[in-house]
Amino acid sequence: MSERFLPKQRIRQPHEIAQILKQGKRISAGCFLFLYLKNQKNYSFSRLGMIIAKKYCKLAVARNRLKRLIREQFRHHASKWTGFDVVVMLRSPVAEQSDETQQLWLKKSFKSQPNLSA
Repeated sequence: MSERFLPKQRIRQPHEIAQILKQGKRISAGCFLFLYLKNQKNYSFSRLGMIIAKKYCKLAVARNRLKRLIREQFRHHASKWTGFDVVVMLRSPVAEQSDETQQLWLKKSFKSQPNLSA
């Protein structure tokens, strides 16, 4: 698969995100919470959804930058997550964390192998 983040790799439906929030396995890294679930439609690729709340990241510029960082790490590690739907959420303010720390947490989480019994 190419290194691009394709539109088909985006989780768009609220009911799909809700299902992952209810049934998904969790990985916690710093201010990020990763939830993943084997996709129900047996796609041969991984998909990504993001929940970046204004409560934890006030400025739109910062939220958009964070989304770009998340997509970047997802693109680089998508092959490890083949067949999984992944949702990334913020669970604490990111303004307190440096950019390097945020990237380190994202990289660490995406590098971890998903539990195949999901």
